[in-house]
Amino acid sequence: MAVFRLQPRLATLDHPAWAISWHSTPCYIVAETIDQARKFANCAFIVPLRSAAEPGQDLPLPWSDPDLVEAWRLPHVAEFGLLGAASVGRPPQLMRAELAAA
Repeated sequence: MAVFRLQPRLATLDHPAWAISWHSTPCYIVAETIDQARKFANCAFIVPLRSAAEPGQDLPLPWSDPDLVEAWRLPHVAEFGLLGAASVGRPPQLMRAELAAA
C-alpha cells in the first residue's frame, strides 16, 4: 500500500464542513489511491454532530473535498502497512515501525 499525506487548506478551516470532523490538521493514510485515502480519512475523523450549516444544507465531507484538503502520495516512502491505517502528527517512518510491530 502507498502512504498519502492529506493536508487541510488553511484558508478553508472556517468552512462549515469542518464542524463534522474532530481532526483538521495534516495526517497520513495508507491506501491504494488518493480517493481511497480521502474516504478513510472521513471514516476516521467524521463525528455525528450537527453542523453550523443551515438546516437542509448539504455539506461536503471535508476530507473528500479537494477544495478543502490537498492530498498527495509520499514518493519516498516504501509501500507497506495495513489498508486504512491513519497517523496524525507522526512521520511515516514511525508509522511504518508501529504497523510492523502490530
